[in-house]
Amino acid sequence: MQRIDLHTHTVFSDGTDLPCQLLKQAKAMGLAAIAVTDHDTCEGLAAAEASGQAEGVQVIRGCKLSSMTERGEMHILGYWLPYRSAPLEDLLSRLRAQRNVRNERMVEKLCSLGCRLSMEEVQNLAGQGTCGRPHMARALLAHGYVRSLSEAFERYLASGRPAYVPKEVLSPDEVIPSLVRAGATVSLAHPLLHGYPESWLFATIKRLRDLGLDALEAWHSEHKPSDVHLCQAWAQALGLDLTGGSDYHGSNKPNVHLGTGRGNLQLSTAILEKLLRRRRAQGRLVKV
Repeated sequence: MQRIDLHTHTVFSDGTDLPCQLLKQAKAMGLAAIAVTDHDTCEGLAAAEASGQAEGVQVIRGCKLSSMTERGEMHILGYWLPYRSAPLEDLLSRLRAQRNVRNERMVEKLCSLGCRLSMEEVQNLAGQGTCGRPHMARALLAHGYVRSLSEAFERYLASGRPAYVPKEVLSPDEVIPSLVRAGATVSLAHPLLHGYPESWLFATIKRLRDLGLDALEAWHSEHKPSDVHLCQAWAQALGLDLTGGSDYHGSNKPNVHLGTGRGNLQLSTAILEKLLRRRRAQGRLVKV
């Protein structure tokens, strides 16, 4: 069986691998295809595609966008992103601006708690990538305020902790149509991860399907077998396809491995082929 991974991150958001490193690893693991789905950016896609060609691994141009519902966060995956799309770039720019405001507020809170960090050093740790909490955790560790990255989240950065600031992001009702207009295939990332009430989640997915949602991410490193089965049942009931991926972040999530997640993911190219059939039936180009 040829295997794939449709949910990966690089240094261009909150992962630790360069695109070339990600693709070398994908080849070493025998993956036929991966989707690069960095948060709120397309910046690493050109490098990933070039490395994919060199390594003989297909690269699907993707991104992962945050949105907010009345219950909390909802993450949206876009696949087969266009090379040029002014509406998409505008959407990504708005999301990054909101992220920057949140980052500044969190650094201010850390300083008020006695952790003397600057936004400049946190951004330097992010490099070209999208700056966020993992980089704050690395700064806290470098200064000796914590003994590990996990302690940084447990003491300061996780939801409900003293330096946490909720995201101010767009609704899925805005994000999904924007991706559809750009020609992307749209999947709801790890739908069962947040523990939302199933009746509310199913009704929300049904509404989002009518806005252009194409698929549910059934297979994910944090999904239980029961979560997979529920996604499969909902997808069948609503005429949606299925996606899956490890949500690989490199050493930022050391227990989540490319292609296999926590060890049990086995995603076939049949998943990708079904998504491609859906795109053709919709009249969308496979490569845009």
